[in-house]
Amino acid sequence: MIHLLKRIYFYLSWPGLALYFAAGTRSRVVILDTAGRMLLVQGKWKAWYDDGGLSLPGGGLHSSESPQQGAVRELAEELGIAVPDTELELLTQARIVEYGISYDAHIFKMVLRKDVELTLQSSEIVSAQWYAPQDLQDVRLKPDVRRVLQLLASAR
Repeated sequence: MIHLLKRIYFYLSWPGLALYFAAGTRSRVVILDTAGRMLLVQGKWKAWYDDGGLSLPGGGLHSSESPQQGAVRELAEELGIAVPDTELELLTQARIVEYGISYDAHIFKMVLRKDVELTLQSSEIVSAQWYAPQDLQDVRLKPDVRRVLQLLASAR
């Protein structure tokens, strides 16, 4: 019953969400460690819509903010990771479609060369976990992650 109510709430909110996402550009970050594992997050969508899909950290840009600056800010806000923008490499720009809503995304890549303690922003992120690429076969992934896995596989 709760799941049904969450779906009804989502679809009633959908027009506003579609306008919000379509109007702005978003930055996402592929964070790899030295062993090649990828850090994936589960956002509040899980609690709000019962969607257990994993995504890349990141979010919408503030006005007058470059995609790279937005990515750095989102990493600090969502995960407590402070990195200089010089550590981010643009992997791709893509149109992402999720829940029938599409948005432009700048997807950056970075390698964390040391262990860092994550400080999750509980208002946006439910969990964060490292995954080896081969462990993602049976995991529910958001479109941004699937796109990145295709790009990384073709680069090998």
